Amino acid sequence: MRKLIAAALLLMLSLSLIVCSAAAEASYTARVGERELFTVTYDDSLLTMDDETYSGDSTDDFEWFMILSSQDFAIDCGASRYSEDENESLYLMAQDAQDEYLKSFSAGSAPSSLSFIETYPVSAGGVSVPFVVTSYSDAEYGDSYIAFTILGGYEIYFEAYGADGENTDAILSALKTLIDSFVPAA
Repeated sequence: MRKLIAAALLLMLSLSLIVCSAAAEASYTARVGERELFTVTYDDSLLTMDDETYSGDSTDDFEWFMILSSQDFAIDCGASRYSEDENESLYLMAQDAQDEYLKSFSAGSAPSSLSFIETYPVSAGGVSVPFVVTSYSDAEYGDSYIAFTILGGYEIYFEAYGADGENTDAILSALKTLIDSFVPAA
């Protein structure tokens, strides 16, 4: 039954994107202080953006950027300090360093509540930015999908979760649609 509902939601979302060719596209640029890290675009006729609710939770090592939400799901975005090197980005790392980072998400290496799904490359501005896509399970808050990459010395994450705490194909699709629009700052 859940799969049928998820398929119906995905179909409705797909049809609404096709039918609403004049959909209102908006963009969000993530910043740490004055420094721009990346920009994503989203359909603001389907999603509401909030970049204020948790802004007070930011620290020297963690930056909360924003949340996009609909009636059915939400996508949080934030970053944790990964390196003091502002030039350190996953897509710029040597292949062995990329492999080491990706291996940290493989079976036996990641926490038991985090399961590796795939490495998802996003073409952005002439480069391929790899994201690690995982599923996460939390007894208190429910299930979610999380996509990670390293950019500008930060581990960037996008966490998508449903209103009912269940992971669905539609939620994973919405997460991938958002990260497909990811463009690192120049």
